Amino acid sequence: QDWCGGDDKANWLSKVTPCFVLPDGFTFWCSRPGPLNCAIAGQALGRKCHTHKIGASVGAGGQYRSDTGQRSITWGDLCPSTCNYCPYAQRIFTKEIFGNLTMVHRHLKNLKTYMGEKSVNTINVVNGRSIPFTKAIEMMRASKPRDIDSNPDSEALEYRDNVKIYKSLMGSACVIELTPKWNPVGAKTGDWVEEVRNLIPVLESEAQEQGLKWEIYFEGLGPILADMKASMYNSAPGYMLTAIIVVVLVLTSLAFKSLTMGFRLLITVAFSLSWVFGIMVVLLQDIKICESEGDGMHFLVPIITVPVLVGLTLDYDLFLLVRIHEYRMMGFSSQDATMAAMYSTSGVITIAGLIMLTAFSALISSSIFVLKIVGLLIVLTCLIDTFIVRAWLVPALLMTAVEWNWWPGKVPPITKKIAIAVN
Repeated sequence: QDWCGGDDKANWLSKVTPCFVLPDGFTFWCSRPGPLNCAIAGQALGRKCHTHKIGASVGAGGQYRSDTGQRSITWGDLCPSTCNYCPYAQRIFTKEIFGNLTMVHRHLKNLKTYMGEKSVNTINVVNGRSIPFTKAIEMMRASKPRDIDSNPDSEALEYRDNVKIYKSLMGSACVIELTPKWNPVGAKTGDWVEEVRNLIPVLESEAQEQGLKWEIYFEGLGPILADMKASMYNSAPGYMLTAIIVVVLVLTSLAFKSLTMGFRLLITVAFSLSWVFGIMVVLLQDIKICESEGDGMHFLVPIITVPVLVGLTLDYDLFLLVRIHEYRMMGFSSQDATMAAMYSTSGVITIAGLIMLTAFSALISSSIFVLKIVGLLIVLTCLIDTFIVRAWLVPALLMTAVEWNWWPGKVPPITKKIAIAVN
């Protein structure tokens, strides 16, 4: 029978459950229990706390004293020596559980999406190193206080702290912590989450074959984000694509009374987006700017930015197309209307693009990765749309069909020409 008292100088009782017991069995008399006290544990286990007389205790300052009549809480009432409600000794801290946890560790190390040597921690694995059951028992014995000035060795203390972190309070469950060496919310996360989820039924089946009925749950930021990404990308791209096509075709047919103009606008939108996202792939995965680690952009970025980028692209293109349409309705040919519109709107559209570029470039200086990427995408879109799409692609597309651009709408006959003066 061992006891600790006073403020629990070795802080041992505060590190483990109240009903902690090793196979050889021992109980604790503690006059001043720590945070995991008898009252809390007793209530959880459906047992009451009791008092008991002991012959000695430790004062608040750590000094020994003799008080034969002092009463203290009996921790033994929560241990197997007096009842059968101690889940720590009966469920988790056993040879069978340790053996199965070692099997789980082996499977996790052999995943195709390799996590790293020190990526697994649990009650029998410390920094990727497996701890045999007998060694674990020895270290737990070594970490208990024998007297007020006891100093357990550092390895035993480290293991005791490991048990505190990864074992549940009442000992009916344990945590297996996975910390991959790569970004757990990066490009590898989806494949890794799928592998682990496929592995769980295998682990449960192997445990049942050995007479252990346990359930494994996979939780954390990685699985949550993987599920969010799967949910978003199952529906959002289709909805966005449908909305863009319908809105562009309907609005352009109403504005220009043309069924062909909308398709030309869709080509310019697709050109801008494909180039912008293609450049970002090179910057983030190959050049690895913004400390991206080659993981590419966050999955939320396309969902957030595509509607904004489509709006920017259509905005500048429509500035030009509206003016072209005005000149065509004045009697100029489509070629002359395009040149006149380019001449009259180029300065305004260029300035508007530069203003938008400057405004959103502030996001690039943000320390938040997602905001950096959003800023880069908008800046690149402004550059490409202002200086390439509006200046070259839109006029080139209009010249391919010339007067058929306005079909089936009616436009006036060509009655005017642009005069070019050469000095």
